[in-house]
Amino acid sequence: MPPRKVLPPCANPLFLEWIDTWIQEARSRQSKLQFVYRKAYDAMLACPECLNSAQEAKRLNGIGDALVTRLQTRLDKHYLELGQTPPSPGAESAQTGTVDARPPRPPTSNAEPAPRRRRTAAEYVPRYRSGAFSILIALHLLTVENRFWFAKNDIIRLAQNFCDATFDLSARGNQYTAWSTMKTLVDRELVYRFGNAGQYMLSAPGEVLALKMFLVTRTRDTDLHRILTALNLDADGRPLDLGPTVGAEIHPTRTTGSGSHSRSMGYGGMTASTPAAVVNLQDKPVRFSPQIHAPGSYSVVLLLDTREIRSRTDRDFFRVELEKRQVPVVLRSLTVGDIMWVARPNQCSGSDEELFLEHIVERKRMDDLIASIKDGRYQEQKNRLRSCGAERVTYLVEGNHSEEDRWIGPATIQTAISETQTIHGFAVKRTPTIEASLDYLALMTSQLQKYLEPQALHQVPDVLVAEDGYQWVPLKDALQAAYPEHTWCLSYAALSNMSTKSGHLTLGELFIKMLMSARGMSAEKATHLAKRYRTPAQ
Repeated sequence: MPPRKVLPPCANPLFLEWIDTWIQEARSRQSKLQFVYRKAYDAMLACPECLNSAQEAKRLNGIGDALVTRLQTRLDKHYLELGQTPPSPGAESAQTGTVDARPPRPPTSNAEPAPRRRRTAAEYVPRYRSGAFSILIALHLLTVENRFWFAKNDIIRLAQNFCDATFDLSARGNQYTAWSTMKTLVDRELVYRFGNAGQYMLSAPGEVLALKMFLVTRTRDTDLHRILTALNLDADGRPLDLGPTVGAEIHPTRTTGSGSHSRSMGYGGMTASTPAAVVNLQDKPVRFSPQIHAPGSYSVVLLLDTREIRSRTDRDFFRVELEKRQVPVVLRSLTVGDIMWVARPNQCSGSDEELFLEHIVERKRMDDLIASIKDGRYQEQKNRLRSCGAERVTYLVEGNHSEEDRWIGPATIQTAISETQTIHGFAVKRTPTIEASLDYLALMTSQLQKYLEPQALHQVPDVLVAEDGYQWVPLKDALQAAYPEHTWCLSYAALSNMSTKSGHLTLGELFIKMLMSARGMSAEKATHLAKRYRTPAQ
């Protein structure tokens, strides 16, 4: 411990010592306040009289209201450290009858000051029937026996029964909804968030708090029995009539009906009549209950990438022309491909409820194809299309050979197209004009509607791919081999998470990708540099 600094003699030694301490603190922070405190220090050192209070120091040159307030606060703290009550302003001395608020001298005894009482942070408890309260109860009911991630819409659908506020519209004069409290739960690490699409799960402290909230609801909410009965849950929030589980974890499901578009919701959407699917993958059984979308409960929709435009001044050409051909179109920024098809439930409230239908189209104009071959985008795009697990990928090559062919040659273009068909297994469709491409997309949409809409779609839970680490392609192959009569699908949100350009790259792989973007940098050169310098910081 450094020796105590010896201050020059002064009529007000405590005030001088405190100001000197503040000078050192400001100097360590490189704050300009050190010069303000230095001026006050010189004024206090030059003061010949003993000040009776901090207010009297205000008449000194260089001491203002802010410093007087800080001195008074420090003086009161000093009294408390000595176990004395700070004198109130204007209190008279019993002997002289004058105000005596001079700083007391430190005690000469070795008595230690009273230990400070530690302030413990209060436990976070959300208000009854608030947004955070209802979200915790919803996640508790969804994860009583099965721990996995849930989408926002599934949580809201259940939480709205336990919340007075709405999750859709904010109150007048307020920009927040009940769902805004999810940020508080995530910041306090009561709920974990995963992926760009927003999958949520209770943490261990969140499970404890959620159970407390459920017990409070069971004693106060008179409609709880009706809500639990409608959800096929017992009084403890557990699913009714569910048999024992074997193999791997059984994940909840939801069955959507047709006709009146009513939904039969069980535990997490699970119904007892939904059969479990069991396949062997990686030498162990994987068992789950699929989410079944009945025929007529969904419609086939074409998703068009927002970057697919005719020109900068005609960005809506594709959407308008496809709608003229009676094709339902939704514009969206796609992570892979330019066009794909999804099954959208009739009461869909978000993209995370849509199902990917295993068909992707990558549209290439002839000049764009030549440019992608020259700059290397052609191989990177094909690798991502192959890894996404789509059953059918079509390369739509639009236009005829142009003058740019002479830079790489017609043989190079034909070789690239042949490799796409024979090596990568993609279908190639050649169209002469943009109108012919639109007619082809309209025909594809019509065929998918006729083939898929009369069938029931079996959705694989996202958790098997997102959390449990199973690859979608081998999982899909195993399911099709075990249940060839079913049509198996993955959600669009899960596909987006798998297909991001850098979502599953390590730091080293991302560094190599950055290096290859430099002119003249090949894959071999980038690999050697990455071996020498592991990270960009090195």
